Amino acid sequence: MKRVCAAVLGVLAVSGSAFADDVPALVYKAPVAKPAPAYNWAGLYFGGHLGGAWANNDWSFPFDPLNSVAQHPTGTPFSVSFPNSPAGLRAALRTGYRGPTVGPFNVSSGANTAASLLGGVQIGYNYQIQNWVLGVEGEASGTGLQGSNRDPIYPNINQSETDFVGVLGGRIGYAWDRLLLYGKAGGAWAHDEYSVFSNTTFTVGGGSPPPVTVTTGTLVDAATVNRFGYMLGAGVEYALTPSWSIKAEYEFLDFGRQRVTLTPTTTVVSPFDEDIAQRIQLAEIGFNYKLDPTLGGLGAASAAAHPLFDQVGQLPDNQRFYGGAEYLLWWVKGAPLSVPLVTTGPSKTDEGIINSNQTTVLYGAPLSPAVGGNDTQNFSGLSGARLRLGYWLDDAQHLAVEVGGFALQQGSAPFNIQSNSAGSPGLSVPEYNSLFYLPEGRCGLSRYCGLAPGEDRSPVAVPNELAGSVSISNNLQLWGVHANAVENIIRTPTWEVSALGGFRYLNLGEDFNMHSTLAGLSGTPFAGQSGYTNDNFATLNQFYGALLGLRALGVYGPFSLETTLTAALGVSHETININGVYQAYGFYNTTGPYGIFATPANEGESSTNQFAVVPEGQIKLGYNITPAVTVTVGYDFIYYSNVVRPTDQIDRNLIKGQFYQEDPHSTSLAYPQRLDKTTDFYAQGLSIGLECVF
Repeated sequence: MKRVCAAVLGVLAVSGSAFADDVPALVYKAPVAKPAPAYNWAGLYFGGHLGGAWANNDWSFPFDPLNSVAQHPTGTPFSVSFPNSPAGLRAALRTGYRGPTVGPFNVSSGANTAASLLGGVQIGYNYQIQNWVLGVEGEASGTGLQGSNRDPIYPNINQSETDFVGVLGGRIGYAWDRLLLYGKAGGAWAHDEYSVFSNTTFTVGGGSPPPVTVTTGTLVDAATVNRFGYMLGAGVEYALTPSWSIKAEYEFLDFGRQRVTLTPTTTVVSPFDEDIAQRIQLAEIGFNYKLDPTLGGLGAASAAAHPLFDQVGQLPDNQRFYGGAEYLLWWVKGAPLSVPLVTTGPSKTDEGIINSNQTTVLYGAPLSPAVGGNDTQNFSGLSGARLRLGYWLDDAQHLAVEVGGFALQQGSAPFNIQSNSAGSPGLSVPEYNSLFYLPEGRCGLSRYCGLAPGEDRSPVAVPNELAGSVSISNNLQLWGVHANAVENIIRTPTWEVSALGGFRYLNLGEDFNMHSTLAGLSGTPFAGQSGYTNDNFATLNQFYGALLGLRALGVYGPFSLETTLTAALGVSHETININGVYQAYGFYNTTGPYGIFATPANEGESSTNQFAVVPEGQIKLGYNITPAVTVTVGYDFIYYSNVVRPTDQIDRNLIKGQFYQEDPHSTSLAYPQRLDKTTDFYAQGLSIGLECVF
């Protein structure tokens, strides 16, 4: 058997060798390479940019309540003397201010242009459907835009300066693999500073105190404004690697025409309005870095190999960083109006003394027997933004550190009223005269001599005698930051509870300004006599406290619900700053540190520390558009237990005749008093945002 098997193997070997000689050898080829997958633009990215900016600012001087009888910044120099006749005495008792006659509506104040370099950062998120790319992007840039022009009507230099711009909007584009062409549209923000400089040397005033001289180049009025508008743009972006890309884009920002009140920086001028139109163009080149390129930067094949999309509906457990950005639309507690501030009425109530139900309170708190009034000045909804960034210190996500903050745009609540050129309707600022009143310290006419304490008024407009106006502004700014430790105390695949502990800071700043002007009508004993008063009450509340709280998060499919409850206990540092001034022409005294409610008796700055509690509640509903990105909508409520607010600091118990120095011998500092009144504050509203883990 062995010999048979050997013979068979030998035959097979010989025949196989012969067969191999007759059949050509096999050729082995390398496998055909599959085409690289198309680049996928989906994902979260951030980057920076450099470029140029160009701005155009067009100024015009409107005929409005503030400008109708107000002094334009430099106006015309005055030379005055004090009248000593009985008619002059009567005029001295009821006086006001009128500057140069203004022109027709929207007299041009000229236009200026500016150009500068810009630099900034951007962050965004893209979502790709075949070749179409949809996204949202926020961008912030610093600029040095500054331009000025000579006013064609008044001897002034108008200057516009923009130091920051920002945009937030959507992008839509079409991709050819690594090349993306896109357009964008959304909202725009600019931080502007407007200034008016004197372009001549002039002197205002006379008598005692001595005249005030303003030299060429002096800053006389200024304003800082946050402006909001729309943005349109287009760009091109090219991906160099799965993570890095470069871009070039153009943006057009239009902020429309906005009325800006410029505030005096010297005591010889008064506030006035300008209507300012603004347009800004940006051209920039930049770069972007996309996070987690394995999730989208290598195409569909890579996404299929990365099973994160299978985890929608579960809490992520392998990402260290988390954060989010939100748009806020909040409403705040209105400014309390604790006293009546503007009234009107017939001549028998001296156009607004609160001693009859024929007097009507037009602005300010109700006070019997007068009718009308309102005890709150409400602010409209305020836009804002909130950011949060956290980092888990361990893979199990037991302990994290977190920082965040929010800011609201400045809220403004104005009130303006003026008489016509004949002084109708009659207007007054009601007050309670707390001391015996002797006009000019003497008794020449019994009608004006020896007014006892009681309800009285400061005249603003008297039909056929005085024309005047009252302009009131309430301004508010709220922002805050926090830094917390986050400890996860309960965790399941679909829900978790964490404890929060850390530090919280809140900043609430407010400003109340009342500006009244009046002017004697020609043909009356008050002709040529005019003036204005300015009362400013400002408060600042700064909270420093320790924060404790709980946060619960649950998911159900692509939906999530997050609730956060916190309470901070600490110190509220409260500052009150009061100042007043009057400017008069046709009087013995032309200026002084007296408003109507702000006088040397209560002027100055003071501060105190008070215990305060700041609880806050948040609830947010989310939807996972990818495992790493969630769209949220929510509601927030925050309460501040102890604050000072400017309108609560107004004491209507006055010494009649101090401003305009109608009774210059009244030097008592007993009234008005510093009230140092405290109250509470709250803010609430809606949020829309994006949250990411990476």
